[in-house]
Amino acid sequence: MTLHAQSTDIGGIILWAGLLLAAVILLIVVLWYVRRWFFAPPEESTGDIWSLQHLRELRRSGQISEDEYQRLKSQVIAQFQSPSNDADSDAQVPPG
Repeated sequence: MTLHAQSTDIGGIILWAGLLLAAVILLIVVLWYVRRWFFAPPEESTGDIWSLQHLRELRRSGQISEDEYQRLKSQVIAQFQSPSNDADSDAQVPPG
């Protein structure tokens, strides 16, 4: 075996070792993302909560009346108001 043949063999080994290392790193990253996605907590669904847009569409299509729309709209808004906001707003109102 000549010196040139030995250097070519070493170069090929280094090339394939580098490719193997890159493939292993890529596999680890892919497995990490898949594991993260699989074990992620489920996103909270709004369930039966109605959006204002949905209520507007129901009113526009005639499925609910204007009075029903106003009542449901106030209920939807009340669901999204936090109790801490109500307490803060009461505390900021000067007595009088």
